[in-house]
Amino acid sequence: MKDHSWQLENGQLYFQLGDTVNEVTLVPAFFEEKLIAGCLRQPFLFRRDPSKSYYFSDSLQLVIEADCCGYSAVGDICYFPDWQLLGITLREEEFTLGIPRYKIGKIKGNLHLIQSLSAIEEGILFWQGQLKLKK
Repeated sequence: MKDHSWQLENGQLYFQLGDTVNEVTLVPAFFEEKLIAGCLRQPFLFRRDPSKSYYFSDSLQLVIEADCCGYSAVGDICYFPDWQLLGITLREEEFTLGIPRYKIGKIKGNLHLIQSLSAIEEGILFWQGQLKLKK
């Protein structure tokens, strides 16, 4: 039996939260170089914070080798290592709190539909593209 591997071509990452689906622009080389360990394939339960500025996921463990930042822009998907969760920024931060985070990507398009979802929603990251047999 020969070993074969598959390669995703023309792949695009999407984020589904509740009944909304949005394209995600990834940080360059995130999966190839920066994500060292962890899994983003399972569905996550996201809860909106009381200020309605963020959605935060259930706890998950990721190991990321990249520069941490202390600020998120609207639409950013970040991993907060101290809290071990994903966060989606829905509004501009009023203050830079300096809470360390790794930027994974940014949601493309209008966040209005996401901002109007209920306080608890299921979120899924998924790829759409063509699989080609890698020789």
